[in-house]
Amino acid sequence: MRAPMSELASRAQAQLERFTGDIDIVEPGKKDQAFKKGRNDEDRKLLLDVLETLPAACRSRLSRLTLCSCLRPQAFQRLAAVLPTLDHLLHLDLWHCAIGSNGAVGVASALPHLPQIAFLGLGANGLQDEGFLVLSPALLSCPSLTALDLAGNEIGEGGVKAIAASLPSLRKLRHLNLSYSLLRPSGFLLLSDALRQMDSITQIDLAQNRIGQQGLGPPSSSTTTYSFTQLRVLSLRANSFGVAGIDTLGHLLTEESILESFDFSCNHLKVDQSLKKLSQYIVRCSHLTELDISSCDIEGGEGLQEFAFCLASCKQLRRLAIGSNNLNDVGIITICRSLSDSQSLTSLSAPMNRIGVKGAEAVAESLSTCPRLHHIDLSHNSVGQEGCDALVAALDSSTLTHLLLANNMLSLHGAQPLLQSWALQRLSCVNLKGNMLGQEGIRLLASSLSDCKQLTELSVSQNMVTDEGATLLAAAMAACTALQVLDLTVNMIGMNGAKAIIRHVPHCVSLSIVDLRLNYIGAAGTRRVRTKKSFCDEESRREEGQEQEQNDDDEETGGKDEEKEERKKKELLQESILV
Repeated sequence: MRAPMSELASRAQAQLERFTGDIDIVEPGKKDQAFKKGRNDEDRKLLLDVLETLPAACRSRLSRLTLCSCLRPQAFQRLAAVLPTLDHLLHLDLWHCAIGSNGAVGVASALPHLPQIAFLGLGANGLQDEGFLVLSPALLSCPSLTALDLAGNEIGEGGVKAIAASLPSLRKLRHLNLSYSLLRPSGFLLLSDALRQMDSITQIDLAQNRIGQQGLGPPSSSTTTYSFTQLRVLSLRANSFGVAGIDTLGHLLTEESILESFDFSCNHLKVDQSLKKLSQYIVRCSHLTELDISSCDIEGGEGLQEFAFCLASCKQLRRLAIGSNNLNDVGIITICRSLSDSQSLTSLSAPMNRIGVKGAEAVAESLSTCPRLHHIDLSHNSVGQEGCDALVAALDSSTLTHLLLANNMLSLHGAQPLLQSWALQRLSCVNLKGNMLGQEGIRLLASSLSDCKQLTELSVSQNMVTDEGATLLAAAMAACTALQVLDLTVNMIGMNGAKAIIRHVPHCVSLSIVDLRLNYIGAAGTRRVRTKKSFCDEESRREEGQEQEQNDDDEETGGKDEEKEERKKKELLQESILV
């Protein structure tokens, strides 16, 4: 007779029956109580108890298993014994479980029993070459594999050889993630030959490796086919590409390319010739919709002019990220002119570029000439009052919904045009972090919030918000029926301001996050805010006086029925307040 299942396993079985096996187990951030979260030994034991005690009928229906950051090497041995019985598993993610090379042996022995597996995630597990030598041959028994995540594992030349030998046989593989793998040029040359033989591959993430000056390299004489024509998403972020490395991109970015998303950020194109050469290759990508060259140390000159010409040729470009490039006003004006009359551009991100008034005016002009532009990020610049005036004036005839002006040192004088503009009512995301708005600025903002029915995210972090300002914002935010995120970090809010915010939280029907970290709430206040009570714990009574605290409690609850309803609402916001 089989021993009765634990209560936890019974509840797990019930969930599997209710969700027909399509469920994540222990995915960080999920509030799934049937599968207890946590990293202590007791929680790990319970998790494995759930899997081991599930009857065969439920195991055969389990299609998705995610165990991120929840196992230790010794616990993985128990999981390895269960994996071969999950013969209908489609998705297996063991990210950051420290399974090591020994754990790779367990995964490799289980893969032949998982013929339907489509996603395999073994990122950040310290596999190293020994693990890849065992794992790679086992991948050949996964004909349905479409996504392989091996990010965050140090791969040496031996490991790359093993992976490269298996990849061409995975005829359905579309997504490959080898980011943060310390790939060196010699190892990458081996990998690139294998990738060229894969007509199915559509997405490759090679961010944060060491490809360097050598780049992609020419095809070897043994390469029978030479094709990247199906590639749609490519990330080469932070690989220290130089001029010679960029030259090799010509093998990849051809006229036949259907590349849609290209991340080349953090590659430090200090030499003007580097940007010029890159632009000549990007212009071939007629299907490009997303381009990120942030933090590339772009300078002016012929390279920037060539890049602007390239952007003008990208007729389908929707998102452009050019942050942290020290473009200054001349650079951003050049880019905005190249994007004039773009019918596809929806997002322009240009933070940390030393953009001043003239540059802000050029961006504002783009709002009137680019009919679909709805997201602008000019954070960490110096747009000033005149630049803010220009942006506000352009809002009248634009489709802008997201305006990010963090750390522009606007002060009340500079931000006043926006705070008093009716156009604020049309925005769904506003970031005014670090602009020294002060008490008067917060008062103006609070008076405008009552009409901001579309606002979903608001940040007024680092703006010297006091208890009085927090009280004004708290009273106004209830009218923002769409507000989901409110950032009040690094201000001067004390207990009274926190009380006012907590008192109004239940009336904010869409609110999911209120961030009050790094204020003057104190340890006792922090505990009370985290529990979202009515500020009536014993410590608060000792600090503020039992009689006054009881009066606050009575005002907030208003009777047992109302208290019960408030409690239900606060339970739904269990994770909503950060302090």
